[in-house]
Amino acid sequence: MSYLTGMVFIALGLVAVSAQAQDAATLQQAERRGAELFDLERVIEAARAAGEDVRAYRRDDEIAGWVATRSGEIYQVTFIRLRRGGEPVGRYRISVNRTGQALGGMERLDDLPLDAREAAQFRARQNAEATPYNACSASYETLVFPDASGGWSAYLMPHAAFSDVLLLGGTYRAQVSGDGNTVTSFGPLASGCAVLQNPADADALRFDDPAGGEINELHAYIGGRAGKPLYVNTGGKSWLVNAGRIQTVPESP
Repeated sequence: MSYLTGMVFIALGLVAVSAQAQDAATLQQAERRGAELFDLERVIEAARAAGEDVRAYRRDDEIAGWVATRSGEIYQVTFIRLRRGGEPVGRYRISVNRTGQALGGMERLDDLPLDAREAAQFRARQNAEATPYNACSASYETLVFPDASGGWSAYLMPHAAFSDVLLLGGTYRAQVSGDGNTVTSFGPLASGCAVLQNPADADALRFDDPAGGEINELHAYIGGRAGKPLYVNTGGKSWLVNAGRIQTVPESP
């Protein structure tokens, strides 16, 4: 009997250790993706700013989106137009490092065909954007990343009109098949149209989302955008997002 009891406790202990390891891995994944969201958004902003120095880009009303590929610290951003029939082709291209510095000027492309992976990424964007959702802003950016399964993770990110307002509600994550044709899952990363004020003189921020789920990459991204410690109450737990790291806290102040 004591032997069986001991085996049960050992088994329970292994389950607890496994769960803790899984939780730690989930948090690390959220931290990484939050940083990637922050970096890619900054890269796209820099690419668009560089485009404003090019007359043809400024006047081009056929740009239908973009694709980005990363190699080390460098992103290559290709702005896309759609040919008659809907075929995406490259219109402009620029390289930007992950800190948001453009490397050279915007290159004009002569309707360059996309390679298979770029075309799949663009289809993933289109299909994520075409999925019905409740918009919380008139302005959205769609950020697309390859995922470990060979598919795509597409994020619909709402933008606020004011720099001291951070929008969390209305952010969605879509998982899309590798060919970009099928949205396999789609859901919000925060509840409702939740908003977080970010006063310049605040030392830290607190976000309460009692109807929200687990801490996720959106909270890590928002912590980076805020540039200060962010306390999050969601999923029945309290968290601190600070300097790119997520950790549990007993209770948010």
